Amino acid sequence: YYHPSSTKGSVLANNIYDALVDLTDLAPKETQYGAHLYVIRETVSPAVIVETAFISNESDRNYLLSTNGQNKIAEAIFKGIKKTIEE
Repeated sequence: YYHPSSTKGSVLANNIYDALVDLTDLAPKETQYGAHLYVIRETVSPAVIVETAFISNESDRNYLLSTNGQNKIAEAIFKGIKKTIEE
């Protein structure tokens, strides 16, 4: 999620999304506006909320509980942030 008026937030969200798709076994939803979310709406910095998976989905839950899954998600978020900074 990102704020619709934040160009940098949109870029950050899309870079993290792309890295999640490339590096993980997850099928995340597309990026979405998060203007209704307080932490997105009230910040002055580019901000995103990353929803990686759902614990109610057995496959997602197992991936989230695995060391490999956690490492891949962390790596994807890192790469998305790094790409945004480098742009």
